[in-house]
Amino acid sequence: MLLPLGALAQVNIIPRPVRVSTGPGGLNISSRTRIVFTDHRLARSARYLNAYLQRQEGFRLKRAQKERAGDIVLRITPAKNGTSGLYRLKAGPQGLVISAASDTGVFYGLQTLIQLLPAQRAPVLNIAAQYQRYRFWGWNFNLAEL
Repeated sequence: MLLPLGALAQVNIIPRPVRVSTGPGGLNISSRTRIVFTDHRLARSARYLNAYLQRQEGFRLKRAQKERAGDIVLRITPAKNGTSGLYRLKAGPQGLVISAASDTGVFYGLQTLIQLLPAQRAPVLNIAAQYQRYRFWGWNFNLAEL
């Protein structure tokens, strides 16, 4: 799975991140990649990611208790502003970390990761840091204007 870092400067995902930065290197997501989380509330999000990878790429991530280079790490961390959906996604050669104030925020971070994955198989994935800026996601349909 290859996503060039230069392409992230013009990332096209919904909702649009507040800030995206790029850097050198990449992260290879393969059947050897592990998923690490210690909070039981994140088990559902990990299963969701594994179901997606199994369906799209034909492999699942093994769960690990301790982090090492190249892992995908899911974390719940205290939020400074109290927004439960706020998340941060940071990736590089040493691994990928999605941290949020709640399991909901981690799930939103996984949705961003999935949107950034290429539709075709490739060997490397590069993702820049970003976070959610809206409290609610959705769209408005005004019937009065029809």
